[in-house]
Amino acid sequence: MEDVLILQKLVSSVPFSNEKSKHATFSLTSALKTFDYQKRVKINFPSLQHLVDNRVLSQSMARKIAGSGLNFHHLELAHRRNTERIRILFAEVYDGKCKGNKIKENNRFCCGIFFS
Repeated sequence: MEDVLILQKLVSSVPFSNEKSKHATFSLTSALKTFDYQKRVKINFPSLQHLVDNRVLSQSMARKIAGSGLNFHHLELAHRRNTERIRILFAEVYDGKCKGNKIKENNRFCCGIFFS
C-alpha cells in the first residue's frame, strides 16, 4: 500500500496533461491484441525453430509467421498443395529485402524438410 501512496504522490506532483499522455499510453484492446499475439508466438514458434536453425527463415520472419497463427504443419500443408506458392511466399521482397533467407539456395533443403 505504501508503494501506491508514494506513486500517487509522485504523479500528483508532476503536471499532467491528457494530450501528452495519449502518446505514452495504449488501450485495453491494444494490450489484449499484443498479449494474444505473444501467446500465438509462444505456441507456434517452436515448430518453426528448425527452419530458423537451418537458415531457411530469419528469426524475425518465423516470429511473424507464428504470430499470425501459423505453425510448421500449416506451411507443410501449403507446400504439399502447391510447392511453387510457398517458394514465392518465402521469396517475396519487402522493403528491398527477401523475406526468406536465400530461398533459391535453401529451396532443396526446404523441400527436404517438408517431405522428410
